[in-house]
Amino acid sequence: MATSSSTGSGGIPRLLYDSVHEPLLLPDPSTQYGSPIGGTGSGGSSASEARKRNFTAALNPSRDSESELDTQEREQSPMLERRYLDVPQRFKGRGQLGDPAVDESGTMINVRSIENRSSEVPGFHEFVPYLRDSNRTKYEEAALFAKEGEDNNKFASHPNGKYSKVAYHLVHHPVVYMIDFIASCLLLGLAVIEHPSLIPYPANEEHKIIAVHTCLELILLSIIGFNIVLRVIWMKPRTFLRQRAVIAAIILIVMYIEAMVILFQQSNHFRITRCLRIVFFVDSYILVGVRRVLRQIIQCLKPILDVMILLFFMMAIFALMGYYLFATIDPTFFDSYLKSFVSLFITLTTANHPDVFMEAYVRNKWSPLFFVLYLFVTLYFFSNVLLAVVYAHFNDEEKNKFRKLFLHKREALKIAFSVLAVDGKLNYHDFVFFMLEYKPRIPEYQVMCIFKGLKEKEEVGSNEDGDYLCMNEFLNLYEFRSLKWKQVRNDGRNVEWYDDFPQKIKPFFAKLNKAVHFKYFNSVMALIVLANALYLVLFTLATSFYCGTDGANNPTIISSHVNQDLKKYCKDDRFTAGRNAIYGSFVFVFIYVAEISIRILAVGPLEYFRKWWNRFDFIIILLSVIFLIIEADAGPSHKALRYLIVFRPIKFLRLLRLRRRYYDIMNTVFVLGHRLLSVLLLIFVIFYFYAIIGMEVFAGKVFVGCCDKALFGVGGEYQGNGSITKPSPEVYWLNNFDNIYQSYIILYEEMVVNNWFVQMEGFVAATNIAARVYFFLFWCTTTVCLSVVIAYIVDAFVFRIQASEMKKRCEKHADQFECTCQPSRKKKVEITLAGRDINQIKYQTTLMEENDRRKRGKRLDFINHSIRKIRRIDFDLIPSVRPEREVYFTGKRLRTKEDLNLEMYRSELQDWIAGREYQLQNITPEQREKKSFKVTLRSKVKAVVLFLLE
Repeated sequence: MATSSSTGSGGIPRLLYDSVHEPLLLPDPSTQYGSPIGGTGSGGSSASEARKRNFTAALNPSRDSESELDTQEREQSPMLERRYLDVPQRFKGRGQLGDPAVDESGTMINVRSIENRSSEVPGFHEFVPYLRDSNRTKYEEAALFAKEGEDNNKFASHPNGKYSKVAYHLVHHPVVYMIDFIASCLLLGLAVIEHPSLIPYPANEEHKIIAVHTCLELILLSIIGFNIVLRVIWMKPRTFLRQRAVIAAIILIVMYIEAMVILFQQSNHFRITRCLRIVFFVDSYILVGVRRVLRQIIQCLKPILDVMILLFFMMAIFALMGYYLFATIDPTFFDSYLKSFVSLFITLTTANHPDVFMEAYVRNKWSPLFFVLYLFVTLYFFSNVLLAVVYAHFNDEEKNKFRKLFLHKREALKIAFSVLAVDGKLNYHDFVFFMLEYKPRIPEYQVMCIFKGLKEKEEVGSNEDGDYLCMNEFLNLYEFRSLKWKQVRNDGRNVEWYDDFPQKIKPFFAKLNKAVHFKYFNSVMALIVLANALYLVLFTLATSFYCGTDGANNPTIISSHVNQDLKKYCKDDRFTAGRNAIYGSFVFVFIYVAEISIRILAVGPLEYFRKWWNRFDFIIILLSVIFLIIEADAGPSHKALRYLIVFRPIKFLRLLRLRRRYYDIMNTVFVLGHRLLSVLLLIFVIFYFYAIIGMEVFAGKVFVGCCDKALFGVGGEYQGNGSITKPSPEVYWLNNFDNIYQSYIILYEEMVVNNWFVQMEGFVAATNIAARVYFFLFWCTTTVCLSVVIAYIVDAFVFRIQASEMKKRCEKHADQFECTCQPSRKKKVEITLAGRDINQIKYQTTLMEENDRRKRGKRLDFINHSIRKIRRIDFDLIPSVRPEREVYFTGKRLRTKEDLNLEMYRSELQDWIAGREYQLQNITPEQREKKSFKVTLRSKVKAVVLFLLE
């Protein structure tokens, strides 16, 4: 149920209610800032008074008509939520629905009756800015739906009720997000002090350490459990049981019971459940990208398993052939079928190649052909087929996921619009209060900029319907919500930071700005950077050519230039050659400091540090200055110089901006950045999972001289002397699972696959043959994850190439059809604010400040007012934006993968929308419930199977 907040001749509503149902008196914009938008001065005031009189005449109906209306409403809308009515200022009573209110004369008035009679009173909705139920305004309701669309929360979990709403806001509070994430990270970090511990401690204090880490674990589990309890309150138990969080709840209960048992018995036992701590880490809200990658891998699991089974089938066939061919001539690798299979599995990773066939090669020169055929079939064919399958299904799932997210967001905004709009229109004032709930910290002028950007017409107040948004315009809200708006001049140039400076110094800054934007300025600086790189390289090569060091670190002659005083020139450090470049570095660093000083003075500090390239340059130059000072002050034999000189070439990365192709590659990398980070975090989680299992199974099994009976002759790699000061070359005994750090190191070595079979066979010799299953599964898991990384990179560059080709086609055929693709790095929107719009912003600022004061208390009033004063543009003090002039703004943001998807699938969007609308119109509630249950059950089974497989 929605109502209007019209801004016609009646003006902006004079009365609003805050969240505690107290009347909120606000100034009339028509008296302070002139006529409101759409207003006509005195004519509007007389019309408003007429509506007031009509409204007053309808306030005292008879009891019979009241009862009749109540009964009629209940019969017509039995399922309709009853809502509060914000009565005008003349009614002082406040209470629950149906409770009497008292007017100024003391007459009892029934609120429900007023609401029932509202449709009979012309202009009634102009006095009622919004309706509410007992716990929620329509703005809060619409904002909840918009956030659910943004966060991809299902509508079935929409908060319903006072406590559900409170729990929803707590669960989605940034502080709760951070607390839950930190608690999950600390829970993973307990592996550092748990047995086997990274930090050694006396054996007689083991019970104290157990008590400490167990108590910490219970505290962290309680924090995570509090978040789960909030989700149960928010979703209600029936809905919660259909969510993925129910798996985390079950694991939490099991781990809580296990921790209590350990705390009471004061001793450790086999705790394989510690590996399931990753569930809480992945389930935290901040790691939504990791969950998405994991979900896509699970969805692609069936074709991946098919290719894996086929690959192992081919390996089994070749192992059988190898056993019969080489059992008698190569007993090291093929004297049994099991050893043949293991040998060929290792050969697939090329870790034992060509050692695997050298013994057979000695006896038969044609034997390598078998291994050539084997690697061609398995490594070069089926492994690439696995990558192709992962990419193809991953791309399909990515498209399907985008389609679902697109339709879900669209449905969320449609529901939000239906809550806010009246007669298919959303006026500006309702939009302001909606944005106040949806993005509370957004500056006031940006709300107007977003509203203007959503409008298809040029001016908001150009006609009678100019103050309204239609549904098609409102559905673009997600594209505009993250735009950063900046004031520009009417010719499109930015409003410079020195515009308000005194006239005496303003020309100086203007000349600096003109110099920075000169078309050859960046080229000149790039040449200077290139000259610096050549200088450092040539100087280092020249000095390295004339001097060197022998085994005793004494200078020696390398060339025929025997006249050089080597003792004086080379000193006693091979890195001194780089130190002698300090004299030229003074010149180049001085130029760099002058460059960034000019740029900062030209464009202003805020604008300069807004671009990541500028931040990168500033950090590099700052480090160069610091290193230069240390070099100048350090002695000739200062060992720290070798580390400082290594960082000097970092500044040459600025040359990447010279070539457009390099710049496009870097932009693509930044578009991919958060996804690659998600995959890296997923690999970290997989490492933790296998590391915990490895510590529980293999801790203390590998030591010096442990593996004499290892296969393939690798036992000698463990025959070290165990010395740290003078170690022997055979140090593979360091690759063990004795603590979490060493576990990560050995798993990294296994992922890189060089000599990984040496570790595997060592653990097989120390335990039993089943240890191979652990290493085989880890290899398969990391192979799939790395294939996902390749799929991401290929997909991103393919998308960029397709977008570039689309742009070229649009430019070539621009006269034949309208082109909407914009494959540039940034999304840009330009809007214009008129004087009337500025009046709106002034009035909106008053509303927001008063709302903050009411919600947060008078003690925070000064702080909130100061923050808003800093954030908003003062339209009275800046001459270029006075109300009688037009103000120009440009909104920009970095383009994302979602923007590229919208451009690539633009031709299919209408088919998706039509198909979804047809589905919603023809599916029955029983079918929807049955389908939801089946999908939920299938997803739960997949999740459980994944954990069991791992």
